[in-house]
Amino acid sequence: LILGKPVKGLDGQHYVRRSGKSRVYQVEIDPSQLSTKFEDWIETDLLDLNTWDIANLTLKDYSVETQPTPQGLTITNYDQRLEVKVSEDAGKWNLDLLKEFIEGDLRPSDLEEGEQLNKERLDTLKNALGDLKIVDVERKPAGLGADLKADKGFLNDQEGMISLARRGFYPVPQDDGSTELWSSNGELLISTKDGVRYVLRFGQIAGMGETSTNTE
Repeated sequence: LILGKPVKGLDGQHYVRRSGKSRVYQVEIDPSQLSTKFEDWIETDLLDLNTWDIANLTLKDYSVETQPTPQGLTITNYDQRLEVKVSEDAGKWNLDLLKEFIEGDLRPSDLEEGEQLNKERLDTLKNALGDLKIVDVERKPAGLGADLKADKGFLNDQEGMISLARRGFYPVPQDDGSTELWSSNGELLISTKDGVRYVLRFGQIAGMGETSTNTE
């Protein structure tokens, strides 16, 4: 319900209406009993994930640079430096895939002699995924679906494009005609043993990038 003003002459009663409806009711309600704290209205556990259920992790290390133009934003550079996929078995981390940027292209690679996966860092990453909390949310621009795929008209929505770019996210047309959302600081894919996949895209740090759309 949307809670309105108190009803004059009737202590404890307020006007209310259902969201999206025009009919107004008056009800007896104590607003002081309704929390306005963000965390009281949502499940703050971002992934609701048991870390023991993680099957593998894929890290895509890339960055996106943009430049403002009269038509909006132009991506001037997309730099993917690394893609690595790891899985854990009985406490041991295994390297399933490694691609490195070599001679202008992302190519399959392998660990050099004497190199090994950093178990401590990977354990820390895995455990941190179970502790991620939502502290705030913002409405995504119209034209982005639940899967963050953009419809055909979204690229003409300059206000929506700039809103995303200020937060470090960039809708980029693909060769197949679709539009993919890239982020300014890479992404992490988490696959679970029961077939669920999470995609975490890393944009700007909250509170930064609000005054400039030229991000890196």
